[in-house]
Amino acid sequence: MSHYVVRKSWLGLPGTWATIGSVNAKGGSDSHLIYQYPDCFPQGSAYYQLQAFEENGATSLSSVIYLERQEENPFVVFPNPSDGHISVRIPGAGGYIVLSDTAGRVIESHSVSAGAGSILSLDGRLAPGVYLITLVGKSSQWVERIVITGSGQ
Repeated sequence: MSHYVVRKSWLGLPGTWATIGSVNAKGGSDSHLIYQYPDCFPQGSAYYQLQAFEENGATSLSSVIYLERQEENPFVVFPNPSDGHISVRIPGAGGYIVLSDTAGRVIESHSVSAGAGSILSLDGRLAPGVYLITLVGKSSQWVERIVITGSGQ
């Protein structure tokens, strides 16, 4: 065995699969080997499948498995669209929130505690447009898109 490719699909239909990563085979072994590959974007339920690549170029596909995730985005941003005054409700373990533009430039960040609510008063500092608010937790992060419509003064 040469390597394994991890494939993911939200629909599980032909033509909807994407490669999310690969793992090199550990070589010839008579013992049971364990492989891992983290899904860096695990939001929502999805179908997964492995594609095995032999040294001679032959490939085979595993059975498809379906993982149903019950976890929803743990934070709420409102109102959206906004005039510049944004409330953020954060249940769970807390972390920090980052406000950035769509090019990834950080505008500001704030740490938040578990169960806390935070109000970002942007007071007309942002031009109308699309921005991203990211909640960074202990082991995960979630992103919400927000639209600023005008000055919140």
